[in-house]
Amino acid sequence: MTSFDIDDLAEDGPELVAATSTLAAGLIQHFGYPETLQMTTEGVIRTKYWSGQRYGRAVLEWAAQAHVELSDDTVD
Repeated sequence: MTSFDIDDLAEDGPELVAATSTLAAGLIQHFGYPETLQMTTEGVIRTKYWSGQRYGRAVLEWAAQAHVELSDDTVD
């Protein structure tokens, strides 16, 4: 079971991305994926995994407004 500080979920920012990544990883592991590719548990958005996505541009704009760090890293 995972728990989060409610304040981290109430505001846009790295803490929300980190919590979302952790929750999503728990869900996708049931389908054989080890982790989320689009974001990290440190609250960073991986831009390479959003570039071809329908919502990629909106996610990057949101990240800039929410002061979320972006990374070009990929998962090996």
